[in-house]
Amino acid sequence: MKKAITILLLFALLLPLFACEKSETSEPGDPSEQPGATGASEKTPAASYDGEIPEDLFGIFDEESYTNAFFNVKYMRDGKWTFYTSQQLASINGAANGETASETLKRVGFVYDMYARSELETLGFTVAIPAVQYGKDMTEAEYAVATKDASARDYAGADYDVVSDEIGTARFGGEEHPCFYLTVAASGMTFYTAQIFLQRDGFIGVVYVSTQSEESRTALLNSF
Repeated sequence: MKKAITILLLFALLLPLFACEKSETSEPGDPSEQPGATGASEKTPAASYDGEIPEDLFGIFDEESYTNAFFNVKYMRDGKWTFYTSQQLASINGAANGETASETLKRVGFVYDMYARSELETLGFTVAIPAVQYGKDMTEAEYAVATKDASARDYAGADYDVVSDEIGTARFGGEEHPCFYLTVAASGMTFYTAQIFLQRDGFIGVVYVSTQSEESRTALLNSF
């Protein structure tokens, strides 16, 4: 049972990364080694991104909060969560030795800017460049559909039951944005995940949460 729980948590971490290239620097226990981590994608990604990365594209941590000014995202930290360090984020992002987050983003097209765990719940914020991931710019809605399609492909080859998956909307920052709601089950456990998509200037920010109840999922989304 403990093994099943661990795999589910790691797979939950992987969900927003389905469309990305699989890291060649995986370590034991790395999410990219878990079921469904194929890196498969029906796309021809750009070789790299030659544009400028905004100085405030990545968030800032302090003792009380995580703040990403570029996407107007803020999460107040508390003792419940264990936040990944910059080194741990670099590992799950598949960063090359000495590579900065900006360099990884330009090369891969997708990176975690924040990730945290608390027992059986996870939350995170990711930054993507669709032009690198998919070879073209995308709206929030288009990126949501691409994420849903990639998720379906990867879950098709894994030992998990997709209870439901749909794209709806969620209110964030006073506006409605596309939200991908996904519920999966395995070994008698159910996980409720959600991803809210925020588009700005060719970049996509994604608020991600995974919990064990719909009520907790809603509450966690509302905590941003």
